[in-house]
Amino acid sequence: MNSKSHRMGRFWLLLLTRMALLAYTCSTQRLVRRSPLPNCRLVKSSVSTGMRTERILASRWYLLVPLLTYLPPAKFKGPRPVVINIHGGPEGQARPGFLGRNNYFLDEMGVAIIFPNIRGSSGYGKTFLKLDNGLLREDSYKDINALIDWIKTRPELDADRILVTGGSYGGHMTLAVATYYNDRIRSALSVVGPSNLVTFLKNTQDYRRDLRRVEYGDERDPKMAEFLERTAPLNNVQKIKKPLFIVQGKNDPRVPASESEQMVAAVRKNGTPVWYLMAKDEGHGFAKKKNVDFQFYATIMFMQEHLLK
Repeated sequence: MNSKSHRMGRFWLLLLTRMALLAYTCSTQRLVRRSPLPNCRLVKSSVSTGMRTERILASRWYLLVPLLTYLPPAKFKGPRPVVINIHGGPEGQARPGFLGRNNYFLDEMGVAIIFPNIRGSSGYGKTFLKLDNGLLREDSYKDINALIDWIKTRPELDADRILVTGGSYGGHMTLAVATYYNDRIRSALSVVGPSNLVTFLKNTQDYRRDLRRVEYGDERDPKMAEFLERTAPLNNVQKIKKPLFIVQGKNDPRVPASESEQMVAAVRKNGTPVWYLMAKDEGHGFAKKKNVDFQFYATIMFMQEHLLK
């Protein structure tokens, strides 16, 4: 499969007898204007260079945390608001690829998008992969704090207008950042994110529980349970003062809807603005077009109200 940040993916068939490539699928991008679609940049220091990696201060040592950055076109003047989009997993990895609907945020709203591969991401070796396991969980939160420090050094980015978002584990990271660094962001948007890893481990499907305990820690251990409860976004909702948007599928087998519902109830009790979108016919993320469209339009409205202003 061949895909780039400015081009949809296509599958190719290699004919070994003739050593030739045959296009196996035809992209529908012919219906989309190509000119505004941006190239991805792997950030280090200067946004003008091609592939870069930024050295940011972590809690234990200096780490190289790759940041995939997409900047809006030059027609938007001045420092641009930023969306920090954190991948799931947590063993996932953000890689350059076609952004689909995210191109609307860039080309029509003038919002820069950053996809960080924080510690715990795959693709950078086993040591890096395990740096967020168990009692090291808070260190991955600190990577986003360091990323915000870096954003403040970039004249093309507006550090006073940052929205953090993510799905699944990225949704958990979003909720954690909203509690740890609430004064550094403008708003947060969590999609099917666990709000408390203890209740998540208790209520997720049985087939996933032991696998997730290896990553998050065993909640049956008193020391680990105390740590997970102390750091859970659900138990720190009093720190959330900025607008929050939570998206959830009612039939989610991985992250039960109760994770979002308990978070929404707790934040609303404190009087913080909360948007809640729950689809009764969806699971771990929205798949039906009508729901995907509704989530997209709701996201635009939330960003217009709580990021661009």
